[in-house]
Amino acid sequence: MRVGEVKDAVTSTHHRPVVFVVGMLDSPHLGRWLTTVATLDAEFVLFPSGPNRTIHPSIRELIQGTQIATFKTSGVESRLGLFMWAVDLVLRGWFRTKVLRRRFRHHRIDLIHAVELQHAGYLVARALRGGGTQRPKVAITNYGSDIYWYRRFPRHQRLLNEILAIGDFYSAECERDVELAQQHGFGGQFLTVLPNAGGVSLASDTPVSDLVPAADRSVVLIKGYTNFVGRAQDLLREVSHRSSDFHGWDIVVYSSTTHARVRCWWMRVRDRQLHICSIPKKHLSHAEMLRLFSRSAAYVGFSRSDGISTSFLEALSTGAYPLQTSTACVDEWREKGAVFHSLDVEKPSDAVESLLAVLNDVTLRQQAMVSNLDVARQYLHVDKIAEAFRDDYRSVLGL
Repeated sequence: MRVGEVKDAVTSTHHRPVVFVVGMLDSPHLGRWLTTVATLDAEFVLFPSGPNRTIHPSIRELIQGTQIATFKTSGVESRLGLFMWAVDLVLRGWFRTKVLRRRFRHHRIDLIHAVELQHAGYLVARALRGGGTQRPKVAITNYGSDIYWYRRFPRHQRLLNEILAIGDFYSAECERDVELAQQHGFGGQFLTVLPNAGGVSLASDTPVSDLVPAADRSVVLIKGYTNFVGRAQDLLREVSHRSSDFHGWDIVVYSSTTHARVRCWWMRVRDRQLHICSIPKKHLSHAEMLRLFSRSAAYVGFSRSDGISTSFLEALSTGAYPLQTSTACVDEWREKGAVFHSLDVEKPSDAVESLLAVLNDVTLRQQAMVSNLDVARQYLHVDKIAEAFRDDYRSVLGL
């Protein structure tokens, strides 16, 4: 056999691993993670975990691109998206489960990856019920509050236990959620603990000397989630009580839900000297958000639950002093050398007191900027995190 024939024979038998990814196709976090694995010799089939999901531009670029990995959708989001949305509202995901189970049976799949638990993980668990022991390996990625918050509710606890019991690989953003996965029955392999949203490019590209000095920053950033875990309304109420102490600062409430936007409007009406505005979710690009962080004196995240908050990590990387509720597993970052305030979600008045103390201490903010940028370079370097993701996946897929 000639050399060329040998090469052709090897090529013809080459098996590209197929990864069936179930996730939120409109998520920028999923898009950033998929981008990191685009250099692997694998095929990724994408299935929407929620009804009528649109496709995020970064994911659409991957589908249309020419990277080493190939990306394609399973087809249901275009042909059946609206129909599944209507049926799922009535039957609580029954139809989507049937479609996914059929895809599992008719695709050659090496790995099923549920990216996020309450939608993707539960869906995968239901689709694999009664499928016997012959199934592909299953990887699970924990997002935000997936385990920490939902484990306290009996129905969710049962579903969490089910998906964790069949999982072979598990990815989390903090050691807290690794321990919780073990407590709920996961017995597989833990992947490297990493921020699932990936690194922050500014952490590797910006010297401290190029950052806006602490003394020249006049913006205060507050995450505006007011939902089942987001408690921005509690924080804003306390800010309103102390509004005169914030004169001279520009308060920006970003990713604001309706309750937060109404509260901001009322605060402006009550105190004309208070500079406060709200920006709805997705109204700014990621690059625009990073520029806003780079001009901010402080960032405040106030919630009952989270994984490692991406905003907290972006604050570390951009010189904004972070104040974050301890429910977001931020205390693990103190061990890495990060400087920040850990807040008690049950004490919003104390949180506002801490915020004012930080705003009035320029020296603290400048010193924290230096320390936090160093931490960001060590642990949030975008290339380091991307390579760690790829190393994990090479191991999982045997590449």
